[in-house]
Amino acid sequence: MLRLGAAAAVGAGVSLAAVHGVHRLRANKTAAENRAVEQAGDFSKAVQVGEEGTSAGLLLERDTASDWGSPVLPENRDANKTMSPSKLPRPRKLFSDREGECNEVALVDYQLKHMLKRGALRLGSSEVELDKYVQPASIDLPISGTVYLVKEKVLPFRKQVRQLIQELVLEEKDLGKSGAVLLKGQTYLVYCGRVRLPEGCRGCLSPKSSIGRVDVMVRGVVDGCGLYDIVPGDGKERELWLEISPRSFNVRVHQGTAMTQLMLFMASEDVHDSGLPLLDASQLAAHHTTLSADTPQHAPASPGGDGARGGLAPPTPQQQRRGSSSMASVNQSFDAGSSFDEERDEQEASAGENWQRELESRVCYDTDGKVLPLHLHKGALVLSVCIPGDNAQLAGYEAIATEEVIDLTRVGAHDPRKFFRPISSHGGNANDARLTLEKDRFYILATKERVSIPVHLSAEMVPFSHHVGELRAHYAGFFDPGFGFGTNGDIKGSIGVLEVRPHETINIYHGQPICLMEFFRNSSVPMLPYGAVGNNYQGQSGPKLAKYFGTPAAAPPIRL
Repeated sequence: MLRLGAAAAVGAGVSLAAVHGVHRLRANKTAAENRAVEQAGDFSKAVQVGEEGTSAGLLLERDTASDWGSPVLPENRDANKTMSPSKLPRPRKLFSDREGECNEVALVDYQLKHMLKRGALRLGSSEVELDKYVQPASIDLPISGTVYLVKEKVLPFRKQVRQLIQELVLEEKDLGKSGAVLLKGQTYLVYCGRVRLPEGCRGCLSPKSSIGRVDVMVRGVVDGCGLYDIVPGDGKERELWLEISPRSFNVRVHQGTAMTQLMLFMASEDVHDSGLPLLDASQLAAHHTTLSADTPQHAPASPGGDGARGGLAPPTPQQQRRGSSSMASVNQSFDAGSSFDEERDEQEASAGENWQRELESRVCYDTDGKVLPLHLHKGALVLSVCIPGDNAQLAGYEAIATEEVIDLTRVGAHDPRKFFRPISSHGGNANDARLTLEKDRFYILATKERVSIPVHLSAEMVPFSHHVGELRAHYAGFFDPGFGFGTNGDIKGSIGVLEVRPHETINIYHGQPICLMEFFRNSSVPMLPYGAVGNNYQGQSGPKLAKYFGTPAAAPPIRL
């Protein structure tokens, strides 16, 4: 049963209206302050620069000639045309940025669908219904058409991909009915679609969890942009391509296979002004009450969705009819305009902020479900690796050399023994438990901590930090709202699975810091938080292989 309204009552006893009061109040206050600044002509108060030079202000102009898709400060347009990646706009980090210093928020499912209706993204194939790929705070991007084997990688700095591809292509593969096999060690380009984000909105891409767990690197390449996985928000229509590099295994892809995710960010005060809906508590409650009557207890995951980033089951016919009616009424009421009671908003916002602070202190749990103190590094949560001291216990998996093919449309159909071997630790006790990770091998490991993403937040696991050594700890970074939380806070965190590829041989120990996780706020709570209908990885315990594999056979793990 869906009880999203109850999510707002966890620990604080407030209603979902309080959450929306926070969003409305913040947006109204910020918009009013900036109108006053704009009228006074004092841009220095509206545009601030963070500690690392990150543009964190509100009245930011976007230079249409900018190569990075970055905002530029009005008083220094020329100097900002070639802004470094560290100066890209970003969502407000929950534990490091001061209130008002950076105000970007992530759009959620019903707002993403609204953006799709506006034409923000058009796929290469008209046969694929993109609405089915919308997750709680992201959009899975399916591929179609032709896959190009290329001799080298390229970023289209001030160029279009189609201008460059003829010089790069070695072979073309049509996805057709049987799909195409992508060979390990090779790099491919595949056209995804055309994207046009309005000014004030920008996109970020990250591989899907299941894709990362089979050691496939997927990066977004956008016309004219000199950075991977960045979609500029300048109102221009650009082609979006995916660069796909299988590392350990050959994989078969088909038309409609989703391999990466797109998140959209916007300044919080611009969400309402841009015409995007912001549902109130009664509208969300009505939708969830209607939906809960038809929700199966154990719904299968959708083909586009996978665990840690979303995997919702397709709606039943009754849900589709009622959901369409619900969203139609939402759009009508939004278009008609809403009047807000300022005093009521103040009260609801105060209660909502107390609720949010309570949940934000409870994003990390131990195996017994106890809240752990937050260990932070530059505003990001530090997560450590779990290596059981008992060498009879599973510590993770190591990829083995094979020429077998993983079909990315066949869930649970592959024998994991043909692709991975289980591994266990050295050492005779928990304090000395360690693993030796060999250079350029691929491992599936798990975090010691259990992570919980409340429904008003999203998160991203930082794939690399030089502080933990020369290794990549994660390929797929996005964590949707509700992961390890549920719909009403009933789940006390879920294990984070690590996709690790060391660039040098290294020993790692139980409890050693391994990666970072950044949290940021959403524009609203989603209509369907992660795990509300079906998924593959909610509640995962220990290292878990991708959804394409059957249950691993009970074999003793190999000591590393």
